[in-house]
Amino acid sequence: MKRKLSVEEFIHQEISVKPSVSLTERIMADVLDTENHICTRNKMWWIQATAIAASVVITVMLGIQIGKSYPKATFDGWNINDAQIENLALYEVEHE
Repeated sequence: MKRKLSVEEFIHQEISVKPSVSLTERIMADVLDTENHICTRNKMWWIQATAIAASVVITVMLGIQIGKSYPKATFDGWNINDAQIENLALYEVEHE
């Protein structure tokens, strides 16, 4: 049956562990590699922002060009025949 360690015993056991130099070097190399990777990712943000801005500009310019290619449509108004409107009363259902 395992007994619970007191705080002092736990601290003494942790202090008595000898550090491994190779493990420390590997950990530090991973930390530095991660920091370099994060820094290069943050430095390259402007390329992505430029690509997004260019795509928006190209889309707007193409939309304007397509809109200019259609002939101008004019609207003179509705031509309504009153005689035909009066015949619509035949289709109404009378409710009693």
